[in-house]
Amino acid sequence: MDKKIYLTVIVLIVLLWSWAMFIKMKNIWGGAQVANTTVGAPLEETDIYLNDPENNKDPDFAEAKKSLENGDIKDSVVLWEKIVKKDEEAGKFKKDNNTGSIASAKPKINSKIILAQTYVQYGNYYYKEKEYADKAIKTISEMSEDDYGAYGMYFVGYAYEITKRYDDALTWYGKGLKVSSNTDRLNAIFKNQIGHVYDLMWDMNKAYEYYDESYKLNSKNFQSAVNVWRFLVRTNRSQEAIPYFEYALHTSDVALRSEIYYTLSSIELEFGWLKPDIDKSIFYAKESIRSFPDYPMWYVALARWLYMKNDKEYAQEIKDNLSKSMNLNPNGYYAYEISALYEYDNGDFQKSVDLLQKAVHNTGTDMILMDNERGNTQNELSYEMLLLAMIEAAKKDGKIDMHQLWEKFDAIPFWKDFIKFQLKRGNHWILNVFEWINNYISSYN
Repeated sequence: MDKKIYLTVIVLIVLLWSWAMFIKMKNIWGGAQVANTTVGAPLEETDIYLNDPENNKDPDFAEAKKSLENGDIKDSVVLWEKIVKKDEEAGKFKKDNNTGSIASAKPKINSKIILAQTYVQYGNYYYKEKEYADKAIKTISEMSEDDYGAYGMYFVGYAYEITKRYDDALTWYGKGLKVSSNTDRLNAIFKNQIGHVYDLMWDMNKAYEYYDESYKLNSKNFQSAVNVWRFLVRTNRSQEAIPYFEYALHTSDVALRSEIYYTLSSIELEFGWLKPDIDKSIFYAKESIRSFPDYPMWYVALARWLYMKNDKEYAQEIKDNLSKSMNLNPNGYYAYEISALYEYDNGDFQKSVDLLQKAVHNTGTDMILMDNERGNTQNELSYEMLLLAMIEAAKKDGKIDMHQLWEKFDAIPFWKDFIKFQLKRGNHWILNVFEWINNYISSYN
């Protein structure tokens, strides 16, 4: 065996064992969260405020309104900061620290509440959660409770939620739920968010109770339909869940719709099992990008499906989409993992290892990755490095007994997952490198 390859295998085995012990201890003490990507709050009086003829006389207001309609989160912050400044100069906001009771609060929308919304959206999508969540909280707290009402309570709660201050989030959502003037539609929004916080705390059953109550209060709360879907998927009822997602596609929330398309692309892969509808997955991934072009996961999803096609025709498109994802989320891990597999596919073992090491490092900083998944993801990436090293060693030296090595690791679930993933690709990729692996391929068909 080539000495360099042999040393690589040995080093990876040692690192893998050390890492597994570290993950075991970390998982004992670590918390568990579920990823969250959209604000998803169709507020009762938003349309009244945004369509007010008096407000729309101002060209700056009309432009800021358009940014919301187009889902232009990046520019919305600057535009709505401008509107708030104008409103402050016009004396539209009272500087009153004597707040009224929650029961007498009058839910209404104003420019500061819209600005708080854009802050939490911006922080969520551009990985600046804490900075912009605190801005949202400060913006709302500058008003009296009578001025911000239930809507302000919602965005304060959401700001706490995305920064993992869950007790504070539940407190503010609970306050919002008790506002006596709320409609079923608004109460459905609060129940959905309370459910989501319990989801983040990994109490799925309690989360589902709130999701279900939310959906029953208002079936047009598309976010709760999405969350009901997620619960059904996690309880192995994926087919039953599809109608919820298809229904939720009617939402006017651009960010939520793009998330749905992304999830549908994953469903196509899983339901297809060994014969996935990759073309349909590609279609959904492209729809995600079309709906909301600034979110990195859409691009890595498209790159993944193109990689699954195993066709050199898509080489440049794969690279371009991975590059776009990395630029939008340099601290993410998934684009680096797919890039590593792609580079190994094209014969560059060392580059694939470098990229996988970067992916492992980024699991600690990736804001999209669920906290409870970080340890397992790091572990799988490390095993992936080891597998590629063993395959590379076997390619360099036909004398290595890969059959015995495989049997030692066959009990590890990840190996089977890796095989299934590669079986879904055109031409089975690395699984056709060795004749002996055909026995294992046949056992998974």
